[in-house]
Amino acid sequence: MKLKKPSPAGMILWAVLAAVAAVSAVLALLPKEAETAPASEEAAVAVTVQTVRAATIPDTIVLPGRVEALHRADLSAETGGRVVRLPVAKGMRVNAGDLLLQLDDRIARAQLRRAEAEHADAVREARRFTELQSTGAVSTSDFERVVMRRDLAAAALAAAQTGVDQCTIESPIDGILDERDIEVGEYVVEGVPVLEVVDVARVKIAVDVPEDSIGAVETGMTIPFRRAGAETDPRSGEVVFAAESADAASHTFRVELEADNGDGRLKPGMLVNVPLQRAVREDAIVAPLHSIVPKRGDDVVFLAEDGRAAARVVRIDSIIDSDAVIASGLEAGESLIVAGQRTLQDGQRIEVQTAE
Repeated sequence: MKLKKPSPAGMILWAVLAAVAAVSAVLALLPKEAETAPASEEAAVAVTVQTVRAATIPDTIVLPGRVEALHRADLSAETGGRVVRLPVAKGMRVNAGDLLLQLDDRIARAQLRRAEAEHADAVREARRFTELQSTGAVSTSDFERVVMRRDLAAAALAAAQTGVDQCTIESPIDGILDERDIEVGEYVVEGVPVLEVVDVARVKIAVDVPEDSIGAVETGMTIPFRRAGAETDPRSGEVVFAAESADAASHTFRVELEADNGDGRLKPGMLVNVPLQRAVREDAIVAPLHSIVPKRGDDVVFLAEDGRAAARVVRIDSIIDSDAVIASGLEAGESLIVAGQRTLQDGQRIEVQTAE
């Protein structure tokens, strides 16, 4: 029997299948590809650590204080009248007894001259009746009437002199004229303050001390303070007053220090910082404030443990300068990370360096 010759399409199909088989055989003979390389090892973060130690530190709180004038005088006229003189400008230094304000005193001086004349006449008459009484020339009742007239005239004279004096306002203290709410020509109302003199050669520092700290304050003790924002200007004041009862609203006790202000840098109304040492704390755990990282409302530090960072929540008792006193969460001897901790995660590999 004669074989049938394959068609051209069949020949092409067989050729393709043969080529695929040949390629598969070649690939089978080639070595297998290496398996995927393992992930690179986790990079270590360079950190600096220092050993936590217990220390003896002062238990100190810093309280805000206010500068107040040691002596302040709000001055008002004792009588109404028109201003005719204001010899001192606001901001000028004055001495006790200096004239600050002069009212129109023409009527008061006229009344004084009349009182002087009446008094002089009454004195002369009383002197003459005294001589006559020694001779029995006047009755006792007439003599007593003349003496009473003399005494009444003296009282009227004193009242008239007071009327003249009330037309002026003099400084009661040495100090600076800090306020002057009146001008020449204006009318002064009796009893309304128009001038203020403050003495700032020495000042008061008023401090509100919490009830749990007032036991550390005693009259006569010296307490340091600094002007807010002027840490290179240390000062001190003596406790001259400590309230016996607390403020009903704030439950704090008002304490006043008296301090020298010869350079005039302390101005009434200024704020100062007053560190009050309550006690000395033994074996306190202290950490640099910058080593503490706030996280979701907690204060967190990182410790170096077996080449990895260990996060630890701490509780801060108080802050002293650039250090935090730790109430719980740290123990003496632990390795505290003090640099490089800002981006750390709990359990992350670290490369440790020791702080000098």
